[in-house]
Amino acid sequence: MNYLNKWSKNDTIRKFTFIWVIIFFVWCIVTLSSEKSKSYQVKLPYLIHSENKIIYGLPQTFELTLSANGWNHYKIQRRLKKIKANPSPIQGTLNGFFLDNVELRTDIKRLLGNEVKVDAVYPSRLRLNWIKTANKKVKVMPNSSIFFPQGIGLSGSIQLSSDSITIFGPEYLIRSINSITTNKLEVTLAKSGSYEVGISAFSNSLIQLSENKVRFFVPVDKITSGKIILPVTIVGNSTNDKISLFPQKVTIAYEVAVRNFLKVKPEQFLITVDASKIAKSKNEKLVLNITKKPQWVGNIWLSPTSVNYIIEE
Repeated sequence: MNYLNKWSKNDTIRKFTFIWVIIFFVWCIVTLSSEKSKSYQVKLPYLIHSENKIIYGLPQTFELTLSANGWNHYKIQRRLKKIKANPSPIQGTLNGFFLDNVELRTDIKRLLGNEVKVDAVYPSRLRLNWIKTANKKVKVMPNSSIFFPQGIGLSGSIQLSSDSITIFGPEYLIRSINSITTNKLEVTLAKSGSYEVGISAFSNSLIQLSENKVRFFVPVDKITSGKIILPVTIVGNSTNDKISLFPQKVTIAYEVAVRNFLKVKPEQFLITVDASKIAKSKNEKLVLNITKKPQWVGNIWLSPTSVNYIIEE
């Protein structure tokens, strides 16, 4: 008897749950199929009108009222992000440049399709301003953290498929930009490899890139180490003072691919100190600089890293 009561109770719960599921399903169908009007705040994107101008709207956002069923309102959210007003019908007046919302409505209608009705666009007229633009070639700076198993290392310089790209945007913004950095390549390598890496985009969407990714080629090989004792060359001695260095020679240690070990020669290196910094510096030592080195060596260490000097009368 208890079993029958328990079964009857569970059956009632199942029926009750089923009825609510049906009610919810019917409510969804009715809600999604019924037409209603809804307002959206839409950001007007920047528009490239010609090769030397960018248009931007005042205000930056406008209000759009649309009629559609619930399902189409759901799809509208994504489509509105793609709105791009056609700049060709821009009207010039004594008070500035304007884009009538009739033209904007046409573009919006084309984007959203026949299932959506455009009820209103506010304000009725969008005022536009110009920004002078320019393009500029900038250097691409690689950003990488590459790790190697023991006995393995770089056998040369990391190469990029493009060492420079062209940026386009407002002249006042790109004037001070001379380089752009790639996204970070972080990888452990036991052999040479090629990797596609994105270029870090600018936070300001007005600045556009001719390319948004480059390819890294990382030459890897079995490596060994070597040492060479080299003389230090003085540069920048415009006063022709007689300067003596202590020590006059330093040790340079480096890593090189095994196959390139015999190619390394002392004359391929140049270690210098800058005498022009003597008067400006209160330090008793001059810092050593690696002015020249063969491209197939890497991870160079100097010992010492600076030298003492005496100016002889």
